Amino acid sequence: METVDIRDIERLNAQKGKHWFEADTLRFFRSRYADTAIVKDGGAYFTSSEQGPSMARLYSVRRMDMETGAVESIGGFQAYDTLALAEAALKRVIADCPDTDHDQRNDEAAAKWQAELEASR
Repeated sequence: METVDIRDIERLNAQKGKHWFEADTLRFFRSRYADTAIVKDGGAYFTSSEQGPSMARLYSVRRMDMETGAVESIGGFQAYDTLALAEAALKRVIADCPDTDHDQRNDEAAAKWQAELEASR
């Protein structure tokens, strides 16, 4: 299991034509997110929070697919009342996530992703 700087995840998301990390999107949802992501099983996992019209800040566990750049909520959007609860859920998600570090398909996807990140720098 490795960690990666969230800026690398932001770049990959944009390269794939996605808008999750764009400034306007983040401002609209009053989003905040972790500085790093955990890379495992073809995804980059991190926590985020959004502040809705009620002004309550709630937290989510996110997974960005490294192949497509799509970001999804794991366990529900704004499912956690505190960052501590979201981080605990993230640890459980990572623990349950199959470890395919030695799987050839995953190795090829990781190499492709790394090459795309290097090309963007």
